Amino acid sequence: MMLNKAQCNRLNVVMTLAVMLAVAVAAPAAAEPKGTLVIAVEDVGPRTWFHHATQWPYHQRPHSLGIGESLMMFDGVKLHPMLAKSWEVTPQGVTFKIRTDVAFHGDWGNLTAADVVRTYREATKAAGKPAGAAILQSDYTEFKALDDETVFMGLKAPTIRWDAQHRHWGDSTPIISQKALDEKGQDWASQNIVATGPYRLKDHKGDVSIELEAVPNHWRQTPAFQTVKIIDAPEEATRIALLKTGQADITQVSLSNVDQVQGLPGVQLFRGKFGKSQATLTLSGQYYETTDEEGKPLDTSGGKRQLKPSLPWVGDPKDPKSMEAARKVRRAFSLAIDRQAIVDAILNGQGCVASTIYFSDCHPRHQKRWTVEYNPEEAKKLLAEAGYPKGFDFKYFIPSGLAGELVEVGEALIGMFEAVGLRPKVEKAAYQSRRPTMLGRTIEDVWVGPYGTGADTAQGSIFDMQNLSYLGVWNPGIEYAESTRFFREGLSSTNEEVAWEIITRYLDWQNEEMVSMGTVTWQSPWAAGPKVKAWDFPYHSGFYPQRLEYIVSGP
Repeated sequence: MMLNKAQCNRLNVVMTLAVMLAVAVAAPAAAEPKGTLVIAVEDVGPRTWFHHATQWPYHQRPHSLGIGESLMMFDGVKLHPMLAKSWEVTPQGVTFKIRTDVAFHGDWGNLTAADVVRTYREATKAAGKPAGAAILQSDYTEFKALDDETVFMGLKAPTIRWDAQHRHWGDSTPIISQKALDEKGQDWASQNIVATGPYRLKDHKGDVSIELEAVPNHWRQTPAFQTVKIIDAPEEATRIALLKTGQADITQVSLSNVDQVQGLPGVQLFRGKFGKSQATLTLSGQYYETTDEEGKPLDTSGGKRQLKPSLPWVGDPKDPKSMEAARKVRRAFSLAIDRQAIVDAILNGQGCVASTIYFSDCHPRHQKRWTVEYNPEEAKKLLAEAGYPKGFDFKYFIPSGLAGELVEVGEALIGMFEAVGLRPKVEKAAYQSRRPTMLGRTIEDVWVGPYGTGADTAQGSIFDMQNLSYLGVWNPGIEYAESTRFFREGLSSTNEEVAWEIITRYLDWQNEEMVSMGTVTWQSPWAAGPKVKAWDFPYHSGFYPQRLEYIVSGP
């Protein structure tokens, strides 16, 4: 692969003329898949498989479970070939050379450029679902096949995130069979997936179980296990019991419960090389943005974007004193949080405090001026100055079904808030039950959520700016024109260091206004029993196990 200096400095993301040539190495000969692996997860999810029509986080399953594949792989530092064997990036667009020796699952033939184009066109049609669809709609002008192995994707403008939807992780796009989609139809495709990964979907009982079957002699990596069964077990105590009794071979364990599995015969803990979970505290209802970038009024029908200065953390833009009082309330929330105590008590000392919403205080890009030290007395003082000497009551949402630590952190914050006079009226409910209020811009609660860190990359941080702007498909209940301006500036950057300079200025503004705030970051390990000898995966997810095809079976 020929890399110029700019590409090395910014994760191969360059928008001046650059040719990236790579030869994908064929997978080494592997032993025939054997046996069954059972994985217990908190939420198997509904039977929906059409990627960009599937709600977060279920759209991550094709990549996570080894069913789907993308054009490129990402190891946390560099891009590598996957279904694309090479690519050329120019200010006008990206040209991919596609492998044509890769078979789809079943009898649906081999991959061609037409499958790639159809996949992206279908993904671009989606609305109000995963954010990846919005990225494609925002950044690209066209997707076309130049021949059977060449795809051109036109860019509206040079951008640092040109590769965001082509990486094999998270929100990116798994390539599906055009022939299967045409012959079987959209309804069938919404519940089934014909892709190219090392595992194929054999059965899925919605919210109960998923069964996968190994693809023999897979072009990239033949799995060790013939069958993988993924079972739904919402309670962590149940999942740990299944692991202890051998009824499950893998499950994710929260850091507060790691001691229950460490030391068990044959049990090992595995973590990815990059990617973290974060508990972000959001003070929703900050709908300050009133017009789009062309000056047209934003949609406020049906109760959308109702700015309510009656919420203590929301000010009246026409009244500077009201805005300053609201800012003091938001800072008081942050000062009331004893982040280190949460790391010590809930994360067993294995996490990191996070003052900002994009990365932890341990991140090499963190600036000391962004650190928010625990100071309950100062929090009380600010509340009094804001007009709340006795504090106030507020609605507080703790979502379930995302991560055990997230609930524990959310519960720990209750006592910290109460200690300074902030009295939460707690609602615990499944995240999916409240997600429509985020998509619809009607949420106005204080709530703790898992968004913020991405992969600690510049691209991930710039993407999250969009989530605090009217431009985001998903939104936590915060819209500022400043976020829109910083996002546009960051998006148009094509140099990693320039992007970090923009992020630094944005976080200076964030820290001053205390728009939203981090609490802690962590990685919940995946505990695996004796059937698993080794397991190497780059990206760490708090929802589903990653790269099952790279598991090496035990004795």
